[in-house]
Amino acid sequence: HGLCMFDADERMIICNRHYLDIFCLDPAIVRPGIRFFDILQHSVEIGVASHSAADLYAIRKPYIDGAKPSTYEETLSDGRIIDISHRPLASGGWVSIYEDITVQRRAELELKEQHRRFDAALANMSQGLLMYDADGKM
Repeated sequence: HGLCMFDADERMIICNRHYLDIFCLDPAIVRPGIRFFDILQHSVEIGVASHSAADLYAIRKPYIDGAKPSTYEETLSDGRIIDISHRPLASGGWVSIYEDITVQRRAELELKEQHRRFDAALANMSQGLLMYDADGKM
């Protein structure tokens, strides 16, 4: 999981390497003291973000300002899906945890598609269907 902590002035206090890796961020640029908006701008400049920095900030700002924990997903320009969890701090800052859930989401979509196909096959059968479990019981 990627982890990043910001203070009440929206400046990064600390992040782990996985956070940088998830968003392909340059550690020479994204380091303690950088403003949150500047991280978003950097992600736009390197082509990772799927929106402008201003749009990303507008999307994330309500979560940052919220006084309660929140979770949402963001799709990056390369199609990866990132689960983002915000946790407010008493000091006015926040901690965010980032997880790449692309494989999980694709598996869920595939399972839904298989379920849809199975339902369509059953609905269009002219014969009955008998199912057995692994022990050979009906």
